[in-house]
Amino acid sequence: ELRPTSNKSRERLFNWLMNDIEGATCLDMFSGTGALGLEAISRGAKFVYFFEKRRKTCSGIEQTVEKLNIENQTEIINTVSLDFYFQSRINRPVDIIFIDPPFGKGLIDQAVKQIEKQNVTHKKSILYIELEKQSQTDEMLVDWNLIKTKIEGQVRHCLVKRN
Repeated sequence: ELRPTSNKSRERLFNWLMNDIEGATCLDMFSGTGALGLEAISRGAKFVYFFEKRRKTCSGIEQTVEKLNIENQTEIINTVSLDFYFQSRINRPVDIIFIDPPFGKGLIDQAVKQIEKQNVTHKKSILYIELEKQSQTDEMLVDWNLIKTKIEGQVRHCLVKRN
């Protein structure tokens, strides 16, 4: 089930990122509708990788990308394996990574481990994470510093940078 980031949350996120988004390479993990990655491009990001496991959902992102004529700024990857995402597709350092998975499946921890294992970030990379309010991030984000956080209903929004 898709749980798109609310317009209010998206606006806050991109206000947080206003000094970092221009020219950035982004990765929209668990893309869903692609709203975060598409917004990143509209705000000046140079390139966005979209990772999504549902084929039908990927088709929706593809249609939007074609309609906006931004095919040369995107790569849409339909796969269920986090390992495969990185090994086959990421060919440049990623500046900003959006991690907004389905809740209750331990996917944030898996995603952060793969990001670190595959070495796709650099010392100034930023992660944006949406998680359940009660979820703990201390263990999974050992190498990252929390720079912004906001709780909205049952959702916690976090922005972190490398230590």
